[in-house]
Amino acid sequence: IVQTHKKVSVKTSELSINHIIALKHVVKLIKPLRNALIEMSNELLKALYQVFANERLKYIENSIDEVINDDVSFQKNPVGLRNQRCYAVKSGYNGLLDV
Repeated sequence: IVQTHKKVSVKTSELSINHIIALKHVVKLIKPLRNALIEMSNELLKALYQVFANERLKYIENSIDEVINDDVSFQKNPVGLRNQRCYAVKSGYNGLLDV
């Protein structure tokens, strides 16, 4: 799910967490979009429905939900995003992060 960087630094770690938070936001929007496209007759919208019904998206959502707190959401301002990064990982997932 996440592209790893060759050189690990604070900046690359923050970027990776930002990407996961953004991905969580997008994945959570897929179910309402899929439900809105159920009755559509347009071929393009039917194709989008099939893409949104893919089981791999559910796997991605479950994988993110195992690690990331439920109340974490994407923020547009830097201070809000920094706050979300601080509390993104669930407690008990990694002992070093719980300290």
